[in-house]
Amino acid sequence: TLDTNQTFDGVGTGSAFRLNLMAHENDVPGREQIDRERWGIAPSLLLGFSDSTRLTLSYLHQQDDNLPDYGVPAFDGKRLAGVDRDAYFGWKNVDKEEIRTDAFTVKVEHDFSDSLRLQNLSRYSRVERDTVISASHVNLTGVSAGRYRPAGPQGYGRDVTSEMWINQTNLTAYFDTFGLGHTLVTGVEVSREDYYRNTYNYGLNFTGKDYDLGNPPGHYDGPTSKTRTAETSTELENQAIYAFDTIALNEQWDLSLGLRYDWVKGDAKNVALAAGAVTRVDSRDKELSGRAGVVYKPTENGRIYLAYGTSFNPAAEALASTGSLNAAAAELNPEENETWELGTKWELLNSRLQLDAALFRVEKSNARETMADGSTQLAG
Repeated sequence: TLDTNQTFDGVGTGSAFRLNLMAHENDVPGREQIDRERWGIAPSLLLGFSDSTRLTLSYLHQQDDNLPDYGVPAFDGKRLAGVDRDAYFGWKNVDKEEIRTDAFTVKVEHDFSDSLRLQNLSRYSRVERDTVISASHVNLTGVSAGRYRPAGPQGYGRDVTSEMWINQTNLTAYFDTFGLGHTLVTGVEVSREDYYRNTYNYGLNFTGKDYDLGNPPGHYDGPTSKTRTAETSTELENQAIYAFDTIALNEQWDLSLGLRYDWVKGDAKNVALAAGAVTRVDSRDKELSGRAGVVYKPTENGRIYLAYGTSFNPAAEALASTGSLNAAAAELNPEENETWELGTKWELLNSRLQLDAALFRVEKSNARETMADGSTQLAG
């Protein structure tokens, strides 16, 4: 890794440049044929136009090149007899995991005064992940002892691209009312995530072939025929407004109150290429979430707090990460969550030792469950 910084003394106020570089490679203990590599670069530029206005530009790029590993054949939780721990049951010339990540961030900050600050943060990110996997499943039927025929998914590919646009604007104000000190944060957040997935296979054919269970080849030498099988595209949009106020009641007590209202919109399209079937699903949710907490400061180095919060999981929550949206589940209300937490934090030995402890309870209602008949219901 490399982390380097350079100030620009003659450019604006507090301007500077920072650069991070990273490269990594590792093998897997006991799995000699498995290797993983990645490298990344992350420059950022801070431009201070004045004492009150700042612009930060950031970029992150990372690439990963890994060999997928689905382990070795097992039965009843035990490795099959005759199979070595370091045996590789995939195909090195077919299987792959290639990931490319790019993210651009622009942050603008402006201090209207010592008591009022505006921040706007915008980000675009794109992740491309092309993966081909072969399961470590074996068929021992119809072959000689100590031999096997590959089974399960072999040469199965998923080419996924995820994109996200997000903009968040915060206005932070510091003020007093009736002798109480306030830190009030209000804001607006808008985001959109797009997910594209193509599934395909290489048509690996093992007819009339079998291999040594103790020495799998790890290299496929038969014909291949890459065939696309399905396409999935989804859109997930979210708009939210929120306000959070931390109130200093006195030197020993702080009270925090917060509200957030979300509008969530999800759309999915699935195309089964072989059958030519197209499925479309959409979901719409809106929900209010809240937070409340109190902090007691018995001494300068200790805190005791009690917090309560609500949150929700919309039907489209996994739309931008897995591309999945069940048509029946899309019509259901969101899952709802309540969280209580009681905790304490202490700094001892001149802040060289920190002790934390907490008790918390989370309760989910409207829990989505897949029933025996395959339907999805809110199961309480």
